[in-house]
Amino acid sequence: MNLRNVSKKGIEYNIGLDLGTGSVGWAVTDQQGNLLNFKGKTTWGSRIYPTADTAADTRLKRGQRRRYMRRRWRLDLLQELFENEVKKIDPEFFIRLRQSRLLKEDKSHSIILSPKGAARPIFPKGENEADYYKKYPTIYHLRKALMESEEQADIRLIYLAFHNIVKARGNFLHQDTPGLTAANANMGDAVEKLCVALEDWCTLRNLECNIRKNQKNIQNLLEGKTVEASAENALKESFDSSRASRKDKATILSTWIAIQPGEYLDTKQAKDASKEIANILFGLQGNMKKIFIEFEEDQKIRLDNDEQVEAFYSVCPDDGVALFESFQSIYSAYILMGILKNANGGSISSCKVAAYDRYKEDLKLLKDLVREFASEKYDEFFRGDIFDSSKGFRARNYNPATAKGYTKYNSVRGASYDDFKKEVEKIFKGTVAEEDIRYVDMMQRFAEGTFLRRLKTSDNGSIPYQLHLEEMDAIIENQKQFYPFLESEKEKLESLVTFRIPYYVGPLTQKNARLDNHNNTRFAWSQRKEGKEHARVYPWNWEEVIDRKQSAAKFMERLTGTCTYILDEPVLPRCSLLYEEYCLLNELNGSKWRDMGGYWHRFDYETRMEIIENLFKKKKGSVKYAAVADWLKCEKHKSCAEVKGGQGETGFESKLSSYVFFKEVLHVDEIDEADIPMIEELIWWNTLFEDRSILKESIEDKYGDRLTDDQIKAICKKRFTGWGRFSKELLCGIKTQTDNGPYSIMDVLREGNPNNNARSETMVFMEILRDDKFGFDKLIEEENMRRVSEVDNFDVNDLPGSPAVRRTVNQAKRIVDEIVGIAGCEPQNIFIEVARDEDGRNKGRRTKRRYDNIKNSIAALKKEQKEYFNKDVSDSLNKTNPSDLDNERLALYFMQNGKCMYCGKDLDIKQLDKYQVDHILPQSYVKDDSFENKALVHMEDNQRKSASMLLDDSIIRKMKPYWEALRAAGLIGEKKFKNLTRVRVSDKELGGFIARQMVETSQSMKLTSLVLEKAYPNTNVRPVKAGFSSDLRKRLDLIKCREINDYHHAHDAYLACEIGQFITMRHNKLYENPISYSHAVKDFIAKRAKYANDHGTPMSTYGMPGSSSFVISSFLTSGFDEETGEIFKDAWSAEVTAARIRESLNRKDCYISRMPEETSGAFWKETLISPRDPSLGKNLSLPIKKGLDPRKYGGYNEQKFAYFFVYEAVKIKKIGEVKEYVFAAVPVQVAAMVARDPNALTEFAKKDAEARKIKFLRIIREKVYKYQLIEVNGERLYITGLKSVRNARQIALSQDMTTVFLKAINDKDVAEDELKSLFEEIVQRYRLCANRLGNQLKIFSLSDSFNSANSESKKRALVSLVAIIDAKTNKIDLSGIGSGKAVGDMRLSFSKEMSNSKNHFAFIDQSVTGMFERKTYL
Repeated sequence: MNLRNVSKKGIEYNIGLDLGTGSVGWAVTDQQGNLLNFKGKTTWGSRIYPTADTAADTRLKRGQRRRYMRRRWRLDLLQELFENEVKKIDPEFFIRLRQSRLLKEDKSHSIILSPKGAARPIFPKGENEADYYKKYPTIYHLRKALMESEEQADIRLIYLAFHNIVKARGNFLHQDTPGLTAANANMGDAVEKLCVALEDWCTLRNLECNIRKNQKNIQNLLEGKTVEASAENALKESFDSSRASRKDKATILSTWIAIQPGEYLDTKQAKDASKEIANILFGLQGNMKKIFIEFEEDQKIRLDNDEQVEAFYSVCPDDGVALFESFQSIYSAYILMGILKNANGGSISSCKVAAYDRYKEDLKLLKDLVREFASEKYDEFFRGDIFDSSKGFRARNYNPATAKGYTKYNSVRGASYDDFKKEVEKIFKGTVAEEDIRYVDMMQRFAEGTFLRRLKTSDNGSIPYQLHLEEMDAIIENQKQFYPFLESEKEKLESLVTFRIPYYVGPLTQKNARLDNHNNTRFAWSQRKEGKEHARVYPWNWEEVIDRKQSAAKFMERLTGTCTYILDEPVLPRCSLLYEEYCLLNELNGSKWRDMGGYWHRFDYETRMEIIENLFKKKKGSVKYAAVADWLKCEKHKSCAEVKGGQGETGFESKLSSYVFFKEVLHVDEIDEADIPMIEELIWWNTLFEDRSILKESIEDKYGDRLTDDQIKAICKKRFTGWGRFSKELLCGIKTQTDNGPYSIMDVLREGNPNNNARSETMVFMEILRDDKFGFDKLIEEENMRRVSEVDNFDVNDLPGSPAVRRTVNQAKRIVDEIVGIAGCEPQNIFIEVARDEDGRNKGRRTKRRYDNIKNSIAALKKEQKEYFNKDVSDSLNKTNPSDLDNERLALYFMQNGKCMYCGKDLDIKQLDKYQVDHILPQSYVKDDSFENKALVHMEDNQRKSASMLLDDSIIRKMKPYWEALRAAGLIGEKKFKNLTRVRVSDKELGGFIARQMVETSQSMKLTSLVLEKAYPNTNVRPVKAGFSSDLRKRLDLIKCREINDYHHAHDAYLACEIGQFITMRHNKLYENPISYSHAVKDFIAKRAKYANDHGTPMSTYGMPGSSSFVISSFLTSGFDEETGEIFKDAWSAEVTAARIRESLNRKDCYISRMPEETSGAFWKETLISPRDPSLGKNLSLPIKKGLDPRKYGGYNEQKFAYFFVYEAVKIKKIGEVKEYVFAAVPVQVAAMVARDPNALTEFAKKDAEARKIKFLRIIREKVYKYQLIEVNGERLYITGLKSVRNARQIALSQDMTTVFLKAINDKDVAEDELKSLFEEIVQRYRLCANRLGNQLKIFSLSDSFNSANSESKKRALVSLVAIIDAKTNKIDLSGIGSGKAVGDMRLSFSKEMSNSKNHFAFIDQSVTGMFERKTYL
């Protein structure tokens, strides 16, 4: 049936979708399951697109650009303030400064040169330029002189000093201490901040530390003072920290921090955490994973590395932000104290001048030592190769590429101080210099980081702005009598140093701001005061122009995330009273207790409330199970009470920290209900505003009459961080009608199930959400649909979720729109399956975690359950590579301690294939393929199951002690133990299993359904779990191979159609009321179990009873007698359906469309290349700044291209003018200009034509994206680069040949005749789909070479041939079958191909499905 005819003939049809992160498969069938057709091809296909990236990297770069732009803005304002005064004596001063970096030939003619021809940027006349540099060798010498002299100074020198102060104005870490000066700077505030943050962090984790009692010692240590020995600090003798290395100081500091072991950290972990904190505080490398043990991977960091700091900020746990910021404050203050060392009350400039003098002395010392002890290496260490002066370079310039020793340290940008230290150690190693007191002293200072330390390093970032401001004010005070404007403009000048745009205000202007689809600014939200809409903003007037509070409110709206379940509903702060209560109730409700070894129970309502009141509301930190058990013994007289089931190993992770904090602040034993709204707002503000000043102002404005100054101070001092996943509307706003009136989710969490049939039953969040009698799921869907329907121009980009999810939803919507447009009517059903994509990045991490967990558990087994410990298993694990645990059987072998889970006999690690992997809880109940539902067992033991297909009682009785030992050691979890010991499945549990098989919870599924339901209200949008398709493939032995082509996405969509249509026909109530099928499933299981026991068949193999879900088993069962035609259920024919599916999956046609890609982001590779670079310098074409010749001033290489374009031009030849087409690349920076001004592309094309010495005529095609589909003489290709293409026609193999190919991929034994047949079929496909590529590979003449190659070479060649024809790579190695090692790289000169009149060259633009194409011939 043609898709276009369904509307005319009144035929109902279905659409299947398979949603992935980088693909959408689709298929269209009629109600009988037959695939439709369009334009002679089957209506199924795969849409391929790049996964959308997060905005983290873009946000980082945008922030950097803003900082540079604002610095330039401040410097321009400084120039404006000085301009009139400077022009009185030197009108061209600022021009000369701007051109100071230029070579002589590039400067303006008006610039006055010295007698020797050198340009003078400061003084235009006389010989005093040299005197200036002699008098002021650094800017700090100038600043110091201006501070100390009361004589009139040259206004230009004052400007230079202020320019440096404004440009490098320092950090704002101490903005709460405006009176900070070089004289009173100390570590006190930073150490206090660390103590508070570390104590809070420890309290939340039930840990203790000794930092407070050593606070003064820590301050002295960090300030470089002598610490006297005492009982508190455990020093045996006084310690002079001014002479100690950072490493030695860190070692002592770790003993003073002394985090004590507890639930969160064991003894070793606590010691490691203290050590890492100490290392980090002194600027050494530390591993944050050893502090925050929840990280799965190492998080190594140095606080002097801005990129590492930024990266850690993005992953730092919410409750660790305050601690991490205290680390930064300590390190910044520590570096500052080092800079101010020996200042004797002087300024920053005084310290820098002293450091300059010390540097000269240090260099003289190093040179003397080298001359004395390693004279043969002096030239190599202090000189080196120079550039060839004949090529235009001055002879005094050393070549950084070959520089060594001090020359490298001094001349190579970014040269490492640590590497220089190692080179110094190396040059003196083994010489008598090592015994010289001068050398010992030098290396000691190297260890401190003070020997030959440059003046300009990242350490300068630790200087607070107040210390620069101090110098500016001193200079103004000395010079104001000579230059009155300095006093009159003092406030403005100071604001250039003190002003920082608050983060909650954002960009000050919305001019040229990027807009979203609703024409709202994306990255600018500042609000101006009435009447100030067009006023210019300055640092000194911004509060008069910008409405701080309105801007802050807008910032709140933007920053707050949206609820996981309800569209556009803001989430709660993680520390809000309500969200902490939700977290606690959800965890506490899921926990269990028992007494005297009896059955485990959940806590009832009364007990829960008492536990919360008596334990959680009285403790800041978490509560251990033992504490709850003790309370039960004392208050409930349960003498042998036990508690388990929370999120922690030994206690509950949730806590009521905010409740306890505000009890203390308000000085009450219980928070009054009337105060809760105020507290929630205070927590909200505190979470939003890092700026404590606006927080304090907001609190004082609204609650100044309710709270005292001390209370406000305590609230501002406390740092609440992080956001929850849910909104108040979800937890409290949406209510369902129950037997006892309307109830919200929080009501049920607090009071239990209100319905009469389950009165007060304790429930957790997911149970409440999935309970059909409550119907919260449907209520949430209805609320979301209401919100969507109220939006007139609803856009996919308005949806919550990641960019990757939104892109998938958008592609799926466009595909459905196109299909509906062709059909002329809405589909009856849309069945959606969400692919479970394997994340390769996590694979290695997961197996490493699994390996570590098993290793720790086996160690615990040895310690606690010695009778079960197996040394052979432990030794085998030690010899096993963590990545080998991807092997399911091997992982289970170690998890089971090397024994069969059902009989306890030993398993042979060398013959694991002879054992069976059994689903403990059969898939007839639930599709659970996790390790928690699998066991490796002897085949004969896998047949001993009851009528309910659960384990036989005899197995449970025999093996339970062993299972308990494995559980205690952590080798199996509570879920697995429960599955193993389960003796029955209640109707409610079975209903839950069925519901989980039917309900798809992924975000992409929910959002796609939401969008499609709004667009097509008369269509049923149904989820189909991916597990169903997987089960069906296994039962019918249908091969799936991702490596051959992208057809599998379409195949999965087609299977979703088939399965969805079957469920709709036979089990339609499964979608509406899955629990109603409990009895049907039980009967089904009983019949299957009886069949299995009667026939003696194992229950785990695929194709056997109990091995698949109820739905798929039913799918493969006809509804009538195939022989007589008697209908006993329905007209479903399993045999006909299976045959139709097999026939369909063997089809060779499939629509494939690929989204073309535009590159954005960085304009070029960020590495700055010197013009003197011997290999790259002469070819540089990207300038540092516009107008600077990169061959003179350096520049960048590896320019990034956004896309390509085609223009027509005329070339002058002997025969006259000849028209030709030019294929050229558009750099990313030009693409950005074109987006603002369409004429920019024409201007760029004209310049490109001029460079090629041809005449530009017109643009033929404005954009040619990467992966643009083209056709050249019948060959379809993808453009992947300026001269590169890849094949664009995918091949398809039969199911039989696909099976052979899978064997080759998995390196399994394959018969030689099978390999030969596969090669021949692939060659045939090359002739049909990739003739050009085949000729380049010479594949058509490789048959003899292939046949004579060994088996391994054949398999590698076959895999490579498929990879390159599928465009997954651009070159392959066929040396094993007689061809080259790197062949197949197809290169095209597009300009020549397009200009050649004999060629048939066309651009092909496809629709989203690929069913429509537009060819544009040239």
